[in-house]
Amino acid sequence: MNCKVTSKEELIRRSKEIVKEEGIVFLNMRKLALKCSISLGTIYNYFSSKEELISSTIQDIFKETMEESLFCFKKTSFIEVVSIFHEKLYTVSEEYNNFILDHSRIASKENRRVMDYYHEHVKKNLLRILNEDEEIDHSLFDDSLSKEDYVNF
Repeated sequence: MNCKVTSKEELIRRSKEIVKEEGIVFLNMRKLALKCSISLGTIYNYFSSKEELISSTIQDIFKETMEESLFCFKKTSFIEVVSIFHEKLYTVSEEYNNFILDHSRIASKENRRVMDYYHEHVKKNLLRILNEDEEIDHSLFDDSLSKEDYVNF
């Protein structure tokens, strides 16, 4: 039996459960209220709209994903970092029911800003690690393929 939920953090946690079970495109306020055994009106005390609920859930999943992935940026091997990060993205997509693909289709401007922030963080760290990796043949990069272009890809 579900117990009543009365905090925004717990509502987001339950929203993430819905995303895991059904996917981000199926998250809505009625479904969350039912899952939490609270009235629809109570959800509106925390989220003014479905868009805000989805946005908060997407941001929390991104935050969780990036925080768990930060350790890989302490490594010195570019190939190892890319491999770890790729595996994490794959795991998140599997755990959250195809989240990586689906969230981009429904992302609002605010969600895109959050995604851009994390994307820039990832690119900056990948470029740093690429520059520092002594196993990389740096002569492979030139005007036709810069390190920045490679990391952006």
